[in-house]
Amino acid sequence: ESQAIERNYIGGDKLPFHRALTGTVTLADKLAIDEGIGAPIVDEVVQMYPEIAVFPVDTIAGDTVTLSVNTSNPTVGFRNANEGTDAKKGTFASRIFQTSIIEQFINVDIQGVLNASKDPARVLTAEARSVTKATLAHIAFQQWYAGTTITGADTKASPGILAQSNTAATHVVDADGSTALTSVWILELGDGSCDHLYGNNNTLMFGEDWTEETVNDADGKSLRCLQNWISGRIAPRLANKNAAIRIKKVGTDSGKGLTDALLAKAFRQAREIGMSPNAIFMTPRSAEQLQVSRTAYHPTGAPIPVPQEYQGVPIYQTINLSNAEASTL
Repeated sequence: ESQAIERNYIGGDKLPFHRALTGTVTLADKLAIDEGIGAPIVDEVVQMYPEIAVFPVDTIAGDTVTLSVNTSNPTVGFRNANEGTDAKKGTFASRIFQTSIIEQFINVDIQGVLNASKDPARVLTAEARSVTKATLAHIAFQQWYAGTTITGADTKASPGILAQSNTAATHVVDADGSTALTSVWILELGDGSCDHLYGNNNTLMFGEDWTEETVNDADGKSLRCLQNWISGRIAPRLANKNAAIRIKKVGTDSGKGLTDALLAKAFRQAREIGMSPNAIFMTPRSAEQLQVSRTAYHPTGAPIPVPQEYQGVPIYQTINLSNAEASTL
């Protein structure tokens, strides 16, 4: 007999609560779960993975969407009286975004559940929390690196922000480091620019029940388990390539860490392409480098706080940006 737990959604048809910092709905906003598993899980993950808290979320009915993206505006001008003008129109390109399946089954030895605790539901909640955190961590990492050659990139995931971004000098600032390289991303998050796309009209979903199943262990021997699953279809979506500026090759060699000068150049380039940044993502190491570079110029040499924003744009520290990017990326 299965142990019933009501269908658990991260997303779904329940009214979301909103805490997005960009004025749009995020995965955390869409949290709706009766048994209380989801709220603490996502709250815990948000502390470590700001991508889950900040990136806007959009859902589609199927698994693929085609967008017409404005790539350039026409040249216009004034005219003299009694003089005609040529018809003008913008330039658009079609971009196809296809979501990829992420799914993980959860098997818990039924005897372990029944015998290990007087509160089996607590054991199942702990197992669900562990797998959910791992799933969200995988999503957060792949949103940057899927489709690249970096270690850990999932070849079955939809291409990440790095693979989708414009690599021209207009969209990239080179810190010219050579050791332990990482990136800093200046983004314009929002609908039509940069977000997460989920398919099948949901974000992530748990199975309705924990069901009793007979499964095989690593040696092919059978045992009874309580089984559930978490699944969804997701793709990072950089709908507008002018919504991302990357500072690349931020390293640990002398003079190649993150500084205000690099950020100033990135923000100047953002203005030149008509971008309005609303989020900066960097590693804790990059944030420390920025803090130290500012302390060096402090009148008294006293430490200053770790930077929380730049030109009014919030800084998010994430462990999902690698400190081992290849120099060729």
